[in-house]
Parts: sequence; structure tokens; C-alpha cells
Amino acid sequence: MYPVSLIVLAGGKSRRMGVPKSVLRISGKMLIEYIIESIGGLFEEIVMVVKAPPYPVSTYYRIVFDRYENSAPLIGIFTGLKEVQNCYAFVIGVDMPFVVPGLVEYLISIIENEDVVVPVVRGFYEPLLAVYSKSILNVIEERIRTNDLKVSSLYDSIHVCEVPESRIREKDPQLLSFLNLNTPRDVSFHYSSFP
Repeated sequence: MYPVSLIVLAGGKSRRMGVPKSVLRISGKMLIEYIIESIGGLFEEIVMVVKAPPYPVSTYYRIVFDRYENSAPLIGIFTGLKEVQNCYAFVIGVDMPFVVPGLVEYLISIIENEDVVVPVVRGFYEPLLAVYSKSILNVIEERIRTNDLKVSSLYDSIHVCEVPESRIREKDPQLLSFLNLNTPRDVSFHYSSFP
């Protein structure tokens, strides 16, 4: 397996949640703590990308700040890839605390020099639970310069390994990894699913 870093994106504005997701606590734990407890052990390096304070400080990960003013996942991915030491990084949103370790291990295990390894679920790319190569930094930077910030639009110009839903369900039958928390209602609805 290739050495892979972990990038946790926490730079969103969290308008619908009402509080920054980077410091949102559920059952006394912040969302990033759920992610680290679940998959942190798979990585030697963990980077959390934020836009601005507030953010949690920990010895388990390094905080880095978005390199551009705009708020967009593509900018977070760019920032994280710039900062990590390894050639590949697994990217996840901080609001995805139900991630299944076996799925992450599988996505990492199938890297074969691709630029991106991305799940396709219900007919759509899942770009915030995917593996990215540092080799595409120049391509991403050009997209940012032209304000083309949709992550999946990047895939037309790079080498992508699309992982079909059937393969994803072998590791995560209920697709729990792709549940994200955007509103207080999401938190209350999924609350019982937390450890």
C-alpha cells in the first residue's frame, strides 16, 4: 500500500448548523475525535484544514489554514495536499463521523498511480471521501485561479479511478460513511448511531 496522509476538511461556514462544525460536540466529543478514533490509526500524518478560529487543538493532528479566501472544498483539498508529506492523501469532511475503517482501507489499497480514487454512490461522485495525489496540485491551482471550484469538474482532466457502489457496499453495506451532519436536525436524527 502507498503511504497516505489524512486530510480532514473543516473550513466550511456551517451556516445551516449554526455553529462551526470544527468544534461541534456530540456526547462530549468533537466530530474530529470520532473520525480520529475510527480511522486515525490508519495514518501516520493527520492534517486538519480550517478557515479561521475556532478550531480544536490536539497532538493527534496538525492545523493548517486555507490558502485562499474563498470557502470551497476544492480549496481545502488544495491546502491539505500542499501541506502533507506523503504523495497521497485520504480526504474526508469533518462532518462525516460515521466513516467505516474497512472502506477507507479498501480505497487506499486500490491505488495504482491514479490521481484520484473516488467512490460513486447513487450515481454521484463522493469527492469528500476520496484519495487524492499531490501530482494534481497544479491542475487544482489552475481551477482555483479560474474560479472553477466544483471538485468533480476537476475529474475530466485527470486520471480517476471510479469505485462503483457495489464495491463500496461490500465494505460499508449501509453507506454510513457518506452520512454527513449539516443541520441540528441531522445531529438529532443520527444521534443514536454515535458510539
